[in-house]
Amino acid sequence: MKTIRVTSIVLAAAGSWYDWRVGAAAMLLLALTCEWLLHRVSELELLVELSEMRAIRDPLTSLFNRRWLEETGFRIGASTGVIVADVDHFKSYNDRWGHAGGDAALQQIARLMRRLFGNGEIVCRLGGEEFLIIIPHVSFETLRASAERLVEESRVLAVQLGGQPLGAITVSAGIALAPHHATTPEGLISAADRALYAAKSAGRDRVATPPPHDVAGRDAA
Repeated sequence: MKTIRVTSIVLAAAGSWYDWRVGAAAMLLLALTCEWLLHRVSELELLVELSEMRAIRDPLTSLFNRRWLEETGFRIGASTGVIVADVDHFKSYNDRWGHAGGDAALQQIARLMRRLFGNGEIVCRLGGEEFLIIIPHVSFETLRASAERLVEESRVLAVQLGGQPLGAITVSAGIALAPHHATTPEGLISAADRALYAAKSAGRDRVATPPPHDVAGRDAA
């Protein structure tokens, strides 16, 4: 844009050498063209920015998506905790109420998560009915209490579709804390995922920790 402005001044000056009116007209025309181009560039930059934001956001829930996790990720430090949560029997829920009903349930869960985890935590939809919550600088007791609250409040969600109440839903959750369960983001998520599997195996609608063999420094994929 600076080059365009300099060029307009040079051309206008050259025109004014022949006739000041020609130079003035040329300067005005080029200045207007320059401003229009600047406006268009600003619009295009905004469109690119919005497009990039949409690319890392889940369109259904507006949460971060797996692409954000893969491309941006998160830094792991001492006392970084994660919760991997999953809607129980979601396929049956979808079969009963249809995809629209399933989408309504996921949106309701996402709203609950944004309400419970809105102070520095990161909430991400991994895909389907599975979610990831990243909590920095957290104690194990607080991490577990946060997951327990998510499970408890999910039980009383009033999921509706077009004003019609739908069936109740429950959530299972697995938790893991660095550096006790893992020392890398991938290992921490994997440990929480194994804890989620343990919660499912124990009857669902509960919080579980990684199995006993998951110890500090074990970062299995």
